[in-house]
Amino acid sequence: MRILSLFSRRRIAHLLPNTFPKVLDSRRFRMVEICRQYTLDARGSAADLLPPFVKAVMHPDSVGSDLGQRSVYSLDEFARLGCWNYGDDNWSLDDGGYSYSDIAVYEGKVWVVDHAGKLSQMHTSLEHRSFSLPFYQTDGRRRKCHGSSKHLAVSGDDLYLADRFFGGYGDGFQTAFFIVYRLDQRRGRWEEVRSLGNSAFFICNRDSFVVSARELGGRGANCIYHAENQYSKFDVYDVATQRLRWPDKSDFLIGLSCSDDAGR
Repeated sequence: MRILSLFSRRRIAHLLPNTFPKVLDSRRFRMVEICRQYTLDARGSAADLLPPFVKAVMHPDSVGSDLGQRSVYSLDEFARLGCWNYGDDNWSLDDGGYSYSDIAVYEGKVWVVDHAGKLSQMHTSLEHRSFSLPFYQTDGRRRKCHGSSKHLAVSGDDLYLADRFFGGYGDGFQTAFFIVYRLDQRRGRWEEVRSLGNSAFFICNRDSFVVSARELGGRGANCIYHAENQYSKFDVYDVATQRLRWPDKSDFLIGLSCSDDAGR
């Protein structure tokens, strides 16, 4: 078992506190599946054949689904969408000039969002149907300005979008604030929300997911946990107050600043 940082994917075993048990006995702990994360592991000459992937999802993602019917969708560091169907010899890349920001599986379908907020539902291979959905504020007015980075997260029966706004210059360029929206499929639009209920969002290196505050010891509800691109700075964004704050606990900071030895 490897214990990795949620945010940087770096190993943190050598930075664990002295009180951390040497042996993890699953019979003594309640194990809860939060999400499933997929990585593409190519070694030797095969590594040169794959573009540098940032995120990958599998469809269908349910346990026990027929392996022969599965497909893998991915985003590379150039914001291009790729697809591999079981049995294919090569990956297919979308070279249509689209620049995607995030990808997620929601209601049994694969969804991608671009940097402008356009949502696309993938069908087979790289065929997709796009929706230019408007963004609405809590007061019912349409919002015209958008952030530069979009993150999708599934919570229960809802699909959320965290729109990230940046500020500053040079080395000081970092997250300024978020605006969170929930997809209203019936009305065909994104609606701003000021409450995530009893949930916390995590925006990590290769995935975004939602955790009940109950799994965090009753803390952290209605917040977005995130790290900057270099993973040396970690913040919590309070959706209700619309403010960034330093985390109350240091547990999530373990491994953020250590050398990247996850592959050793």
